[in-house]
Amino acid sequence: MPSDAAHEMELAITQLMDVLNRMGNYLAGGVGQNPRARLETLEQTSHEAEWIKVIEEITAAHGLVELRPSLDAVIERLESSRFEVAVFGRVNSGKSSLFNHILRTEVLPVGVTPVTALPTYIVFGSRPLARIWFAEAAPIVIETHELRQYATEQGNPGNTKHVTRIQVELPADRLNDGVIFVDTPGLGSLARYGEMETMAYLPRCDLGAVLIDATSTLVHDDAFTVNSLRQAGASVMVLLTKIDVLSPDERATALQYTKDQLPANLGFDPPVSMVSVKDADAELSDRWIEAELVPCLREHQKLAKASVRRKVGLLREAAISALQRRLENRAVAKPLTQLRENLMSILGDASAAVGQGREEISHIPIPMGMPILDLAALLHEVPLRRPLLAALGSGKTSRKVRRQLFAQVGPQMNDFLGQYARRVEQWRLRVLAEMRRAFTAGADFLRVRFERTSTCSDAGSIDNDLRRLQALQGDGQE
Repeated sequence: MPSDAAHEMELAITQLMDVLNRMGNYLAGGVGQNPRARLETLEQTSHEAEWIKVIEEITAAHGLVELRPSLDAVIERLESSRFEVAVFGRVNSGKSSLFNHILRTEVLPVGVTPVTALPTYIVFGSRPLARIWFAEAAPIVIETHELRQYATEQGNPGNTKHVTRIQVELPADRLNDGVIFVDTPGLGSLARYGEMETMAYLPRCDLGAVLIDATSTLVHDDAFTVNSLRQAGASVMVLLTKIDVLSPDERATALQYTKDQLPANLGFDPPVSMVSVKDADAELSDRWIEAELVPCLREHQKLAKASVRRKVGLLREAAISALQRRLENRAVAKPLTQLRENLMSILGDASAAVGQGREEISHIPIPMGMPILDLAALLHEVPLRRPLLAALGSGKTSRKVRRQLFAQVGPQMNDFLGQYARRVEQWRLRVLAEMRRAFTAGADFLRVRFERTSTCSDAGSIDNDLRRLQALQGDGQE
């Protein structure tokens, strides 16, 4: 194997082993201990806790395992009054530099290559230090200048050291009263581990600042991150970076372009500001901090409660959607389910006819595993433009949007649905074949049992027939 391929394979193995370790910790009752028990300990009477109890019960009853991570994240938020402010963005967008500027420190590592390997939590502490947790070792406390060995892609590539959490403690006034800052790994890097960690953290965020390069056009990854934060129930701010290389006119153009494109593509209008940490342009960051960030930090307890309410509401909607998909799948599979019931009834009647209990008949498999129609992979690529005259009437707007959808999605949708129909047909044929094999096996067994029963006579029947034959013989001699 070529050396570069071997390195990629080792990286993939490391990532898989880390996921397995996290799963083991979850099952062992670590971070993912019994949600129901954790809910019972919550000293909270708000309707959010009651909603979560209902959602947890339904999740457990129907095996909605895909909701477990979000459920666990929301319970964590209910257990704590902290307010988490995270910065997201593409690789080298300046996330760590911005945090250093906000906190008036140089603790977080920065560089021209992908640096941050894991989400780094920054909390208040009496003196600067860092705490590192591992999947397979005891936690350690280090000085902040040693952070690069564990928190960067260079010092800990692909998280080969199996770090599970990094927490930096600083005596910064903006970290008081339960405010936590989170520096996330950059998106779009070939070092995919950090990107996966960022996406895994995203549902826990309360306020997300998304950094976008002002020198380039708005790309799908930027819009996707902004939209994902909103879907996770977080408040969103958009910050334009690398402003220092633009002229005043270019800055105004970039700002207006971003303000126009985000609502046109996402359907909501997040606040957009310009930031920089270089020389005189650092005043842009100071202005944003004082006008936008500091008011949020002052109201963080109120905003944290609002964030939890949004997250609980979104989790409720996700549970409703999951159950509705289950019902839709059952409706599609209903003919197969009815066929199975009929076949089981036939085998049951045949089993009773040969004197065998119904519980002993062959089991015909339940139709399961029907392919799910997931349009997310198709629709998230669709850039819809808000019609210029949208305010004149919803009817014209709806027709305009339908025409856009038909033009942009129509051909792909036909192909997508055709592929899905073929997958469903393959699944139907496979289920029918499994049911046919089970029914044939049960019918063959009962057929043999019937033949044995019909050819074997009891002693009383034999004696009676013998006397009849003997009587016929006596009549013939007379």
